[in-house]
Amino acid sequence: MSEEVNLPDCASTTDDRNLGINRVGVRNLRYPIEVLDRTQGHQSTIADISIAVTVPPEQRGTHMSRFIEIIDSTRGNISLETLAEILRRVQRQLETDNAFVEIAFPFFMMRKAPVSGVPSMLDYRCTFRGSLHKNEFDFAMTVNVPVHILCPCSKEISERGAHNQRATVNVTLHASRFVWIEEIVGAVESCASSPLYTLLKRVDEKQVTEQAYDRPRFVEDLARDTVLAVRRIGNYISDIEVTVDSEESIHNHSAYAQLYWSSENEGAIEEAAAEEEAKEEKAKEPLRIQDAAGEEAMQLAFGRWVYHQRKLHGIKQCQLAKMLGLTPSYLSRLEKGGRASDGFLRDFAAVLHLDPVIVSLRAGRVPQSLLDKISREPERFLAMFK
Repeated sequence: MSEEVNLPDCASTTDDRNLGINRVGVRNLRYPIEVLDRTQGHQSTIADISIAVTVPPEQRGTHMSRFIEIIDSTRGNISLETLAEILRRVQRQLETDNAFVEIAFPFFMMRKAPVSGVPSMLDYRCTFRGSLHKNEFDFAMTVNVPVHILCPCSKEISERGAHNQRATVNVTLHASRFVWIEEIVGAVESCASSPLYTLLKRVDEKQVTEQAYDRPRFVEDLARDTVLAVRRIGNYISDIEVTVDSEESIHNHSAYAQLYWSSENEGAIEEAAAEEEAKEEKAKEPLRIQDAAGEEAMQLAFGRWVYHQRKLHGIKQCQLAKMLGLTPSYLSRLEKGGRASDGFLRDFAAVLHLDPVIVSLRAGRVPQSLLDKISREPERFLAMFK
């Protein structure tokens, strides 16, 4: 050990070219790892690992052997928490502000054929990516899910059959807490014409073929439905990118669709849509006689009423937002006096099993159906208030 201490350390010498290195490290490192498995607890697999740091302009290089030492010290236990710890150790031992790690591996799931129940293993390619900039940790995971899709157009125009093919769905997401790989696989497969199976008997093949025929999907359908399905996993998922590649069976090319969704953008879209709807409704002004102060007071009262209804039904804000397809921040603003869209009034009434007319009136809006009744018998309506 003392001999090594006395050897020259070239990597730590200074450099006068004034060019920093964005990333330097090791990659294509194959290593046995263990990842969390929802049914078995842990699953052993083989990973392809890349790990790197930035090098400032004044420093010549980094110490490659330390990357291997840090990976080896984890004993292959890979999770959201261990990735963060790996990056913190890289920061400390290589004296850097920025550290990156990428771990790609096959994940195996036991699949049972839909009719015979014959079991077989199917693999899904997964990648965990982590980065640490000073104290800011970012984690993303990608899961590649192969599925079966059948063309809706081909089914519609053909007298017999429809062309169908294998497609792959790549889902990349950012999340503030752990997400099971199996959850993502299940979300994607629920949106396809049919899942894939490694082993099928004839009765299973019949079932899969007929199921796909009854559930035709374009790549556009699969991309949109997958984003919605992954969003339903939990509101702790903040960004989703979905890419669908379909290996066309009647063309010598592939069809693909790509869709990116962000909770931040969603909130902005919801607000813009609500504001636009408010402008349109204000231009109509069917029965709105209160001034601006009165309208603001009514919105505050409606927001408090929504809050109490939610509490009365024992529903958390994040749960209700998920049920309505909204972001929690949008619902929070509404409960504090933000203006509700007609779509919100309709969906809120449906989800909580409330009378939609009462919900609209609480929001200070008179539904057209009620206006029609009043216009037919205004005397009877006014008599109720005498």
